[in-house]
Amino acid sequence: MVRRSNLHYDSSHVLRLLGPSADETPLTVRLIYLRLPSLHPDCAPHCGVLRSSNSKPLRISSPLSSLLTISIKKAITRLQRIPLLEDDIFQLSLLDYGCLRFLPSLVAASVFFVSRYTIDAKSHPWAVKLLKEEAADAAAGERTMKANARKDGNGGAGNGGASPQVTLLPCFDVKAFVAVLVVLTLVMAMWQLHPYESLLSSRSVACPLPAAAAATARLHKSAISLPLDPSSNSTAFAGPPPKSNLLDLPLRAPPRDPDKRIFQAYGSAAALFVLMGAYRGGPTTFAVVGLASKPTHVYDTPWFKCEWVPNANASAASPPQPIRAKAYKMLPDWGYGRVYTVVVVNCTFPFNPNSDNAGGKLLLHAYYSAKSRRYEKLVALEESPGSYDEAFFRPPFKYEYLYCGSSLYGNLSASRIREWMAYHTHFFGPSSHFVFHDAGGVSPEVRAVLQPWVTAGRATIQDIRAQAEYDGYYYNQFLVVNDCLHRYRHAANWTFFFDVDEYIHLPDGRPLEAVLHNLSDYTQFTIEQNPMSSKLCVLDQSKNYSQEWGFEKLVFRNSITGIRRDRKYAIRAKNAYATGVHMSENVIGKTTHDTEDMIRYYHYHNSINTIGEPCREFVPMPPPGNVTWFEKIPYVYDGNMKRLAGTIKDFEKQTINATI
Repeated sequence: MVRRSNLHYDSSHVLRLLGPSADETPLTVRLIYLRLPSLHPDCAPHCGVLRSSNSKPLRISSPLSSLLTISIKKAITRLQRIPLLEDDIFQLSLLDYGCLRFLPSLVAASVFFVSRYTIDAKSHPWAVKLLKEEAADAAAGERTMKANARKDGNGGAGNGGASPQVTLLPCFDVKAFVAVLVVLTLVMAMWQLHPYESLLSSRSVACPLPAAAAATARLHKSAISLPLDPSSNSTAFAGPPPKSNLLDLPLRAPPRDPDKRIFQAYGSAAALFVLMGAYRGGPTTFAVVGLASKPTHVYDTPWFKCEWVPNANASAASPPQPIRAKAYKMLPDWGYGRVYTVVVVNCTFPFNPNSDNAGGKLLLHAYYSAKSRRYEKLVALEESPGSYDEAFFRPPFKYEYLYCGSSLYGNLSASRIREWMAYHTHFFGPSSHFVFHDAGGVSPEVRAVLQPWVTAGRATIQDIRAQAEYDGYYYNQFLVVNDCLHRYRHAANWTFFFDVDEYIHLPDGRPLEAVLHNLSDYTQFTIEQNPMSSKLCVLDQSKNYSQEWGFEKLVFRNSITGIRRDRKYAIRAKNAYATGVHMSENVIGKTTHDTEDMIRYYHYHNSINTIGEPCREFVPMPPPGNVTWFEKIPYVYDGNMKRLAGTIKDFEKQTINATI
């Protein structure tokens, strides 16, 4: 335990604190730390001294610059004349790593020189008498340190073995030590980033499953998957089937829901590639959409190669040969990826690899690095014989408009989803289709309001909850929109990307066909936002707000202008290689942003997550043109969406017989 004491500059106090023999013991042997003078609020000078609680001599291997080797009598004299400036410079020297390369005596001499010269520049800092005293003090301190070292080497005989033995550290080159430490750290970091090949891959399996065990496993799986027939129970267990039939039992996989998406990972640790989907983009092109380890793509150079393996054709004179093509990868998530980033691989062959329509497989070779030949091979797409139809890639397409929604997650309001769906099915018309992606947000209540539209063929709900295993940006919404882009690339003339709390609106009342006709020269156009309050409503005691829809009563628009807000967009999917959340940067053709007078969208931010009544603040109806301030934001009354509510309700009732 170390004790601190505040006292005046009186020699008796210092001697009493240090012990009876303090006047004969060098200061470096007795003191741990000496705090030089400081001023308290009452301007009384004090000095703090630390020592060991048992008054035993404490030896140090390397004295600090402030612990000069001087006797107690000289220490008291010096304490009375060392200024505050010297104390401050001493403290700064202890905090500066640059002072470690100098001997403590050099630091002490420099501090003493600077402080004396700063206070009294007319007097020479180094007087002859001072030089002699310092030399004598240094010699005495050196003799004392050597004597203490000899005592420690003899097992502490001088003090009865009470003091612990202190091993002096040998001198070493600090720069060399730091350099070696940095090199070792870099080597370990590179070793951790090195991708390890999966130990479960087929290339590394050394012990194949024995035939008998494999047969037993197949029989067990088949017995589970086969339905039980009560009429055949008498013979089903009469005896084991012949041994030759054990290996012939087919493996019956349960039928897979086409709307339940599966994510297949390849590689180990953070997967080299996670396949979500692969699609033919035309007679000669394919798109493979998935996730990949972001550190691998940021700090290394992984690459891909495409290969088409055709099926055997009985009419061909010779067996077909595989066709290889280079792959072009795109990272369309703008660097927002977390552990995983989105990768879209484009495979373009010099000719149609399935020109004979005999079918085949698209293989993707995912290489770990440009410096290595290690890779993972995966079957990205398989075409069955006779499935290729070139007319599918030419207009007219099945739909005029397609909606690709981002990931739906969280606790969503079924009422807001119902209103959004009714509004946009009316807005886009009968030649439209809506694709939703359930990342955990489609609760039974939400599914109940969407199911009538699914039954009517107007909507599809993709189950992507398995994406939660892969940490990407916002429930992997960049992955979702790219998969939707390529999955429905040739399904519609225009594909729209926006969220379920946003409503597309045409300001001048023109039909959507006329607006898009004016934009027919463009591949992509963005849509300006009208930000709406999601809690502010008009105070009217005569109205029953619970019977009104959300966009019918949320009528206050943020009137701040001159700032940049997020935009949404529509695109001709057949001219896009990849896309993003707010626009695409991988398109063929022109993009325009000058659409404010033709098309906009109303954004009711966070209203989709409000369960129950969205109106939480009420204000009187403002006079025309007046501004209503709420939470330091100016709002103006905007009744454009409110005027459409009656029409939308009637349309919903007539289309799916919904009860309002």
